[in-house]
Amino acid sequence: MQASRQLHLMEKAPSGLHDFCEGLLDKYVTKDLKILDIASGTGAMSRRLIKNGYQNIVANDIDAASFAAQEVRFTSVDLNKDFSNMFGVNTFDVIVAIEIIEHLENPIAFVKECNKVLKPDGYLLLTTPNVLGTESIMQLLTRRELLYFSSECYDKLGHISVLPDWLLCKHITKSGFKIIFQGYSPRLLLRAASINPSKILGCLLLKTLDLIALCLGRSKSETVGTNYVVLARKDRAI
Repeated sequence: MQASRQLHLMEKAPSGLHDFCEGLLDKYVTKDLKILDIASGTGAMSRRLIKNGYQNIVANDIDAASFAAQEVRFTSVDLNKDFSNMFGVNTFDVIVAIEIIEHLENPIAFVKECNKVLKPDGYLLLTTPNVLGTESIMQLLTRRELLYFSSECYDKLGHISVLPDWLLCKHITKSGFKIIFQGYSPRLLLRAASINPSKILGCLLLKTLDLIALCLGRSKSETVGTNYVVLARKDRAI
């Protein structure tokens, strides 16, 4: 096995999110399908999928210098443009878009372009920070800013588009998809780097309030995940 396959690559995502997404793909997607890892970063997710038996993978990222999974075919396309012209219409079976849509100037245009690139019945796996979740609410109360959305995150991370779960779902369904999975991951108290007494107490308090709201019919009780995760299928009827 090549040394490049052994090297651990940095995941440009919260710890546990790639694990969650890989498990979701394993549940819904067969390993012979053609996959576009559309904002691949270092190539960590592409390499993970290769090791898990997925072989037909193309990776893309605007920062070509950071991509290090040499065993994966790589392209560099600006996702703020009409990238369907570059990848081709009806080209891929699956698009994996982990933590990219919040970086883009026009999120709904991005989802529409993904629809064009996907084959009929193709899958779109998309994640974004859960700005209505427990961790974000705690940050709003203590710092007056949403999770991963602040002046510092704007400058250092390039997070420019805030997408609560309901808005992302609207973009996805209006762009010709049917949502087949919605979830939240990873959970705050499972991320070791984030654990401290104040966060534990805050998380437990907000979760208690959420359970009360659930009993009153005012909550889905799914507020503790750091990231919102959606898997959608291209709708033939649209």
